[in-house]
Amino acid sequence: MRWMFWILAIVGTASACPAWAGPPDPGVQEAIERLVFSYATSFNQQDAAGVAAQFTKDGVLVSQASPAGAVFVGSAELAQRYNGLFNAGVNHIEITISRVEQLGPDAAITWGEYHITGQGQSGPFKVYGDWSATDVRDAGVWKIRLLNAIPKPAPPATR
Repeated sequence: MRWMFWILAIVGTASACPAWAGPPDPGVQEAIERLVFSYATSFNQQDAAGVAAQFTKDGVLVSQASPAGAVFVGSAELAQRYNGLFNAGVNHIEITISRVEQLGPDAAITWGEYHITGQGQSGPFKVYGDWSATDVRDAGVWKIRLLNAIPKPAPPATR
């Protein structure tokens, strides 16, 4: 009988607490997919202002590919960062979404992978990595509030 008390206590507590995250509403899932598509389209057109426009005005990019994991905040810094990438030879990105979890009506967390290619001074390059984003509804439009880009280690060189 004591086990019944504990089960009821756990179920009651769980149902009284809001969910931390859960599967997104289908409309939210579609909006996040459109946001990621718009980001990739602007990126592949090398439109730094277009990429920055996918973020909130105070959006943040944490890029582990940058020296010491640089942090870029706000539209101007973000546009400058993406211009720098494009000027360094980065010219294409492919993005996949692995998971979207809705935190509430106006917030979601998204995870996925990216693949960047380009042409640098030393020749062509490829970067594979994982990303996560906190996306928010800003004036009715889904935007990136925080984007983390974490490159995967390069495979060992073959001899």
